[in-house]
Amino acid sequence: MQSEINRTLKTNFDFPHSPVYVQVATSVNNIPTIRTLRLYDVSKEGEMIFLSHTQTRKWTDLSKNPYMTVHALDKDNNQLISSGRATLHIPAEDKNYINYWENLTQDDKKLYAGPPPNQKLETAPPFFVPEKVPATFGVIIMKPNFYEWYEVDWQDLTKSTRTQFLFGQHRWVKKKVHPA
Repeated sequence: MQSEINRTLKTNFDFPHSPVYVQVATSVNNIPTIRTLRLYDVSKEGEMIFLSHTQTRKWTDLSKNPYMTVHALDKDNNQLISSGRATLHIPAEDKNYINYWENLTQDDKKLYAGPPPNQKLETAPPFFVPEKVPATFGVIIMKPNFYEWYEVDWQDLTKSTRTQFLFGQHRWVKKKVHPA
């Protein structure tokens, strides 16, 4: 299954060479929220990996309700949809995820910085690179239970295809869905 996802991402999105931005939906108290995130990696197990500031609404939403849905459109408007359970990791507390911090550019690291210690926000320089991984840097890992690839034939919509990958009984099952 993971090879199917990697093939789809590589063929249709040029991933990991080109950035892939996806729409991520969460829900708390039956109120849905959607936002854009960059997909940073896909694990050997097919888990989708995102990076996030830990003081954002998405982090708070996922800490209250860990289920999320991801949606991506390629250049031809074909769709990748996935749903699953997210786990939240803070590399400052769990060194298993420190490699994500180490691979960020210096500019990206600035996004996770607060004011320097003992300095008020209004007198702090606008951006700086933290000396160590801050507690505001988080890793979101979504373990999917569902993937779907919808390939649209814009000349003849009846030739469009929808392929689903469902996780059940410790394995992935691939099925074509008709009508697409």
